Amino acid sequence: MIEIRKNPIPSQKSKMEANFTIQAKGPLSDAFRGTGAGTFSLACGFVRRIPYRRNREKGNLLAIFHEQCGTCSSKHAALRQLAIENSFDELELMIGVYRMNGLNTPKVSRVLKRHGIDHIPEAHGYLKYFGAIIDCTTLHSKGGDFKNDLLEEVTIEPVQAADFKTAWHKNYLQNWLVQNAALSFGLRKLWQLREACIESLRK
Repeated sequence: MIEIRKNPIPSQKSKMEANFTIQAKGPLSDAFRGTGAGTFSLACGFVRRIPYRRNREKGNLLAIFHEQCGTCSSKHAALRQLAIENSFDELELMIGVYRMNGLNTPKVSRVLKRHGIDHIPEAHGYLKYFGAIIDCTTLHSKGGDFKNDLLEEVTIEPVQAADFKTAWHKNYLQNWLVQNAALSFGLRKLWQLREACIESLRK
């Protein structure tokens, strides 16, 4: 059952570090060990270093290895599946909607200003370990970048990281537009604006 947490309380840094030795025999365990990553911490480092880019093999958790790239969704889904294979059950895979603006995501400033808005609700994939956010999207990503702007989050399984995330995000945006009726956007235009923001992150 999916539990949606509205207006989640900002996470505090856990005193425990999320780390384990990769021992299981499984597709993700074998793939990460093949990169030289023998621990979860080293696997996170590998994921951080590969470029931020959408995968062609949507939904294939091994795509980040075949294509040497990934998004917040595919990178963290692979890490969560690695934890599952190694019975590290305390690690959660999350989708959160946060206010993406020029302060927490500077690269989108120009796009937002061009359309006359100061933020847009963006869905982001990440991990949680005893309440602490772990964000391995890029080398410089960290939970503090968005945790104070987090509006809603949900725990998911790796197989839901692709299609479910998109559907859940669009549903959230549709409700947001109803609540912000003064905006001259429909869902299609708002999604195009969002895609322009994502494109700016790749530059």
